[in-house]
Amino acid sequence: MSRVVLADVDGVLEAGALRIGSPGLEAGSLSIPAGGEIDPRAAVNRSRGLARVVHMAGEAVSSHILFLDVGGDTSETMLILSSMRSGSTWLAGMLNSRNDRRLMMEPFRADRVRAARRFLWGQYLEPSDEAPRLMRPSRRILTGRARGLYVDFLNERRLSRRRLIKDVSATNLAPWFRRWFPSVRIVYLLRNPVAATGSAVDLRFPDFLDDFLVQTEMFSGPLHEHANLARRIASSSGAVERHALRWCLENVIPLQMLRPDDMHVVFYEHLVTRPEQELRRLTAGLGLRFDASAVTTATRPSATDLRGRAAALDRRHLVSESVDSIPLSTRDAIRRIVDSFGLGHLYGSEPLPLVEPEHVLT
Repeated sequence: MSRVVLADVDGVLEAGALRIGSPGLEAGSLSIPAGGEIDPRAAVNRSRGLARVVHMAGEAVSSHILFLDVGGDTSETMLILSSMRSGSTWLAGMLNSRNDRRLMMEPFRADRVRAARRFLWGQYLEPSDEAPRLMRPSRRILTGRARGLYVDFLNERRLSRRRLIKDVSATNLAPWFRRWFPSVRIVYLLRNPVAATGSAVDLRFPDFLDDFLVQTEMFSGPLHEHANLARRIASSSGAVERHALRWCLENVIPLQMLRPDDMHVVFYEHLVTRPEQELRRLTAGLGLRFDASAVTTATRPSATDLRGRAAALDRRHLVSESVDSIPLSTRDAIRRIVDSFGLGHLYGSEPLPLVEPEHVLT
């Protein structure tokens, strides 16, 4: 038995993925059946040497752990932003149906990812603010140099120059991303707030409202008209109202500040009811070639279908069931909050959106 030593080589093979002292690992190394000892630090300037490390690890080491992201350019980064429980993992699977990109899972979550420890959930930055404290980790993430067991647990590609990032905590950074990382292609996914809120409450997910409420720049800036309402709901309401408030605080800023050329909007419900039409529209907007395998992927449950409902139900029925199964009084309470933030034009009393995606941003 020999060892492949996983070293921190400027983010190529980083301690965030396998750190020294991790349970079950021997001094940060991983034993595999191979001949001789290979140190990636010695091979980092030799592309053939690095490729050999990955090849020798092959069957023995998961692609979630041992892989190379050699792009280093945000022009090769695609970013899916959405609120939680909106189908972003499912959409990521469709856009990466050929496994031609590294898939990064929620790298801006401070509660899961070390590189994002300075970010708040729902972090907002004025687009004109260079924000050096957050610029460096943002660049690290968007160029693929951040990695870790959580970030990469869905990744299946060994060697990649391109990456697909999905995140549910960074929607409010969309205007800032557009200003400072203009080559990143942003896909913005929306789902009926009644269904998204109901799912989050049912799974007892945290609402992260404390992270929003401490952001004075956000409430003195784009949300100044909603500051008192947000604090009142957060301080006196139950889980349903608090999650509905979170959904509004995550979506009102990007939908009001950005324009049609800034990002590509897609509705979860349209992906369910007309997958090929939506995927053709989306891939054309992103400058990608449409691949029929994406439609096949759309028929499979998401990796984060925690309740198993997509597997148990036809997705077309799931769209209506996820709304109709919620008591009418609860639905009305959610819609009142959504209406108060000026987002009532997106969805009405029916499960499907009221507008087409090209009309969401004006």
